Amino acid sequence: MEALTSFVFNCTRSAARLPVYEWRQILASWMTPRFSHVVGGDTPDWAWTDDPLPRGLQAWVSKNSPLLTELDRKTLYETDRRMRLRPDGVTLYAPSTQSRLITVAKTALSTAEQKGLIDAVPWPRRESGATAKSDRKASLDTRDEAVPSVAQLRAILDAIPSHQPSSHLYRALSAVCGFAELRPGEAVVLRVEDLTLPDSGWGAIRITRAWSATDNSKWSIDQEAIAGPKTERSLRTVPIPPILVEILVDWMKRREITHGPLFLSQSGSRPTQSNWGRALRRASHLVGRQYPLSPYGLRRTNASHLVQVIPIAEAAARLGHSVDILTKHFVKRVAGQESLSNQILDQFYDSGYRI
Repeated sequence: MEALTSFVFNCTRSAARLPVYEWRQILASWMTPRFSHVVGGDTPDWAWTDDPLPRGLQAWVSKNSPLLTELDRKTLYETDRRMRLRPDGVTLYAPSTQSRLITVAKTALSTAEQKGLIDAVPWPRRESGATAKSDRKASLDTRDEAVPSVAQLRAILDAIPSHQPSSHLYRALSAVCGFAELRPGEAVVLRVEDLTLPDSGWGAIRITRAWSATDNSKWSIDQEAIAGPKTERSLRTVPIPPILVEILVDWMKRREITHGPLFLSQSGSRPTQSNWGRALRRASHLVGRQYPLSPYGLRRTNASHLVQVIPIAEAAARLGHSVDILTKHFVKRVAGQESLSNQILDQFYDSGYRI
């Protein structure tokens, strides 16, 4: 149902507002048939729930989702583009995931066509390696967006704490991704035993596990959803700077954590992706950043910082990637670097003219 849920939330009318993140799981569960009983001893009988969807979700679908008969090539082309992106709206899914999501959506529409509910479906055809102009424009817009500078990142982290007790959790969690370049799924399952926190100087984080459920699933305390990290390169030990050591020590003292899971709410559950993203958006707006950071954007920010000052191969190793993947998908411009670059070039050109 993940693919059909993706289709519903990405196939929308123009100017549709973003759906509430929790609705993804609600809709997927609502569309999943339940096993009822066995007929004749060996034939499963499945039934769909009669429970209505939450009122807010019903209103959103009614207002923003076009009827099957309203689908045209332009709408489906934009839907195709959106479905290839992760929920952050920036990062592409792996090619195999893209193919699976699109295939399921096209199959569902083809079934509707066979039943006579709609005419032929004009789903856009994309040749391997080709990129539509509209997609290329969106990609260029994203590439040109500068990630926060180190000073701006620290300001965003400092703006996260509020009157909400969980806000300090999101500050520490964000600092791990912003200063230690972990994936959100790696950070959320960290344990105290994974940390090396000296009294002074650099520490380290050992990454051996990650959240392994789908991107649209909530994190929880279910151990079955925790497995090894994404790739073999992802098994790594990442040095962490003194500022992150200090933040983690403060967090552990604040919550009196001495062992076991590092990031659990007061109720004992893992922080949700939506609440983490909401805390980052709020902090980003408070410091005046036009484009708010996302949890995964913290990793991209740190990658862009690293390549400014350390060998690129070392930066790639810390992220658990190859150099090619690092430069292709993670390295962005850093805010404030334009004027510094001009100063460096001024010195270079002046020196060259004197020769």
